[in-house]
Amino acid sequence: MRNPFAAEFAQARNEVTTETGRKILEDDVISATEYQQVEDASVQCMRDQGLVVKVEDEGAVTTELVGLTEHSPQEELDAMNAQIDAVHRECRAKFDMGPISLLYWELRRNPENVDFNQAIADCMVRGGHRDEGYDKEAYSQELARYAITLKAAADGTEYEVEGDLSGQELPPEMAACQQDPHD
Repeated sequence: MRNPFAAEFAQARNEVTTETGRKILEDDVISATEYQQVEDASVQCMRDQGLVVKVEDEGAVTTELVGLTEHSPQEELDAMNAQIDAVHRECRAKFDMGPISLLYWELRRNPENVDFNQAIADCMVRGGHRDEGYDKEAYSQELARYAITLKAAADGTEYEVEGDLSGQELPPEMAACQQDPHD
């Protein structure tokens, strides 16, 4: 049976730079234990460089600006943010977190590697929220009504275009299907 993520694994194998990263990807599977191993190493690297790091859902990390407050001078805040960004990039690269994390979470969200927009549209039809024939194009058009998108002007500049429902919450059935389109 062909792995639906074979191409993505091949690409990730080209992007990783460590032996650990290559070993994790060699069997076209990223186990929770393997993912946790590189996440823990990356987070520890950040902590070893003085960052206060908290791991959030789906691999996101947040850091605290220790010693600074909202009253700190902007140049100090900017310098601290630049330092945090540099440490994040260094530690994530050192343990191949970029390609491994991206693929790990995509495998969990979309195990069959289906067209995600079509899966969301199918979920909304299955749930009785949209009529038969509602497809990824209809979903994309509906979603655009809630968004602010960038358009290119003739002179090459970009400008924002607000959908007619911009700023409003997505309908609950759309939000639920975005969260888990296979449900």
